[in-house]
Amino acid sequence: MKKVVNYIFVWISLSFVSCNEDNEVFQVTGPSSLSVTIEVVGQTTEMPDGDGSGIVNITATASGAVKYDFYINNTRRASTLDGKYTHTFDAVGVNQNDIRVEAIAASGGISENTRSVSVFKEEETTDGDLIISGPLPGQSLVWSDEFEGTSLNTSNWVYETGDLGVNNELQRYTDRSDNLVVEDGLLKITAKAEQLDGNAYTSARIKTQGQREFRFGTMEARIKLALGQGTWPAFWMLGANIDEVGWPTCGEIDIMEYVGRNPIRTYSNVFFPGNTGADNTTSRFLDVEGLDEGFHIFRAEWDTNKIVFKVDGVEYNTFTIEDGLPFRDDFFFILNVAMGGDFGGAVSPDFTEATMEVDYVRVYQ
Repeated sequence: MKKVVNYIFVWISLSFVSCNEDNEVFQVTGPSSLSVTIEVVGQTTEMPDGDGSGIVNITATASGAVKYDFYINNTRRASTLDGKYTHTFDAVGVNQNDIRVEAIAASGGISENTRSVSVFKEEETTDGDLIISGPLPGQSLVWSDEFEGTSLNTSNWVYETGDLGVNNELQRYTDRSDNLVVEDGLLKITAKAEQLDGNAYTSARIKTQGQREFRFGTMEARIKLALGQGTWPAFWMLGANIDEVGWPTCGEIDIMEYVGRNPIRTYSNVFFPGNTGADNTTSRFLDVEGLDEGFHIFRAEWDTNKIVFKVDGVEYNTFTIEDGLPFRDDFFFILNVAMGGDFGGAVSPDFTEATMEVDYVRVYQ
């Protein structure tokens, strides 16, 4: 009987050892080698915080993970088995956000990785179903100049200087800070009454030729106009092949033209062979109360078949693109303030200076 008791004691002791060893095997530990990548949609060198959609794609991988939990600014937003989650931020502007991913093992053990990411969310400016600003359905921001910093971004723009000898205009364009500055988040082009090399006025004109050229999409700028009789500010485009084929063969798209003698009226046009100057049949205008006050949004929605011109979301000119016209090729932007000329008209003798302020230029495709 004593031997039997001893055998039972030994068996029980071995059983405890076995259980302890099992506990060590199933100790609660988290997955290993947790890796997290975050793609900010539309992120480029020019747009480091994304394209304004506010969308980020998160991908996590870890050895031994059975699921992944995703926390946005300390709030759990999703749990997935494959470690993938797409999140859209709602806060407008550029905001810093914390993204935490927890990889969870079958035992319940957790490994975590927290990342901080800067994301740009563009304000969706609408009036009911009327899109005033931003992409059309299916489009996203592909390029913009928000005019941040203290100087013109020369990877986007180049100056045109001198008396260009067009339209009987009266200004001489310069690259001086007297005529163009970037400050307070704005591009400011100022036309001045001053004599320079035989011209009675100075101003500035910049273009994206050779830097940024586009074919189709929504072209948009938010602009405060240069006022006064004789001013002629414009936001427009020319065909990128102008140096090879000349004007008007290259084509021209005038998204916004304004003359100070008509303070609430804006114009849009297209030019091409057979449709120039006096024989132009495509010019349209829109009278907008308060056009001479504050900022307004000028845009052209351009596809393979048509160009639709709008001011503050109001459509007022649609041009149908026929085969053989130069509007299925690349174009570049121009921003300038001209003085007088065939369209600007007589300049007031009291004119001293006027400034066009540009908040941004954006392209959605």
